Amino acid sequence: MSKPERLLPSVLAVVLVVTLASLSLNGVAAQAVPDFIAQPSPAVMTLTPGTSASATIVLLSVNGFSSSVILGADWTGTAPSGVAVSLPGPVAIPADGSASSTLTIVADSSASSGIYPLIVTASNGVITHSTQVLVTIAGTPAVLAPVFTPPTDFSVTPSTETVSVIPGLNGESSIVVNSVGGFSSPVTFSASWVGNAPTGIGIILPQSVTPPVGGEASSPIEFTTTALASTGTFIVQVTATSGGVSHSTDITLLVNQPTLLVGPNLSV
Repeated sequence: MSKPERLLPSVLAVVLVVTLASLSLNGVAAQAVPDFIAQPSPAVMTLTPGTSASATIVLLSVNGFSSSVILGADWTGTAPSGVAVSLPGPVAIPADGSASSTLTIVADSSASSGIYPLIVTASNGVITHSTQVLVTIAGTPAVLAPVFTPPTDFSVTPSTETVSVIPGLNGESSIVVNSVGGFSSPVTFSASWVGNAPTGIGIILPQSVTPPVGGEASSPIEFTTTALASTGTFIVQVTATSGGVSHSTDITLLVNQPTLLVGPNLSV
């Protein structure tokens, strides 16, 4: 008996091409099947308890697909607690075009933290496609930071920290009050000596002032001396008070003996 002849691979390829060509000529060639693609944008969503986030589910027509598509979303595995999902549908996809729907995730203040896969399904009843969105719920509930309101207050400083006089003459400075944090109230003044009080020296206190909001106000303080006033260095503490708030500042008073001239270009 003779062995059956084997067809070479090249011969098989020719036979296959001829067969496909014959089928095509007889109208039975394969046709492109209409379909669609579902894609999320973005594919990862991150939010904290008490907030929400959204993504777009994009539906693309393939090979002239044109149909209304119903959308659905389901958690894979354990669903997070305190989380709501919204995905409007159905959506009509135009031939060779695209359509979309917004996926919204809302986490209340008690939402459980973790990473949760969410499967989004799109179907027209005949064709069904699915895509995944990874939802991450991280951290503690979002808390709005309180609006900082600076305390209303004031500061007090002398315009001149050191005043020099000689007995029998007067000296002067000013007390400046600055508004802090919207402060604008009357401020009164008092004064006292720090350490030993000198003799023959008087203090005329500043009058009450009211600084404007964000501004300043000042009032003069005067030192009077007699011819027999004590000489030396003295410190006066000036206290400014408004309501229950007080601030103090110091002024140094230098009382010097006058220079006595006893002859041309001579002094003692």
